Amino acid sequence: NFIKTHANVSAYGDSLDDANMAISPVVEADKIRIVLTWNDRPVDLDAHLLYKENGTQKHVYYRAMSATFNGETAAVLDVDDQTGYGPETITIHQPNATTYTYVVQNFSGESALSTSNAVVKVYSGSRVIATYTAPTSGTGDEWYVFTINGEQISTINSLS
Repeated sequence: NFIKTHANVSAYGDSLDDANMAISPVVEADKIRIVLTWNDRPVDLDAHLLYKENGTQKHVYYRAMSATFNGETAAVLDVDDQTGYGPETITIHQPNATTYTYVVQNFSGESALSTSNAVVKVYSGSRVIATYTAPTSGTGDEWYVFTINGEQISTINSLS
């Protein structure tokens, strides 16, 4: 009942390159799951999902782990990791209701987000519909990754 994934791992004698990956249960076909992973530094990256309902800004993140749209669950922060590597997982329950913006914040700030090797994967059902890698140049503690409405994804991919 998990989404199939693959990873390449290199071993050199007695050493092994860091290998970090997350597995996720298959998401229902009418929902979207977003999975964030990263290296050990910065220790705490946070996933944020922003959207508007009737002109009012809504926000799913570690302090508000779920939000509604028209009285029904819109999105939920399923997993909040605070110790490095992730995953942080958000599931969008109403992907066609509005346009959502996905942002990664460097919460701990002890090293640059651009050095985190952060990866965001977007799933629909058991398939990956988009993959993003954090920019390796630029500065800023927030990585604006994409907007999504249904399966229509518009890439932003910038640090600010």
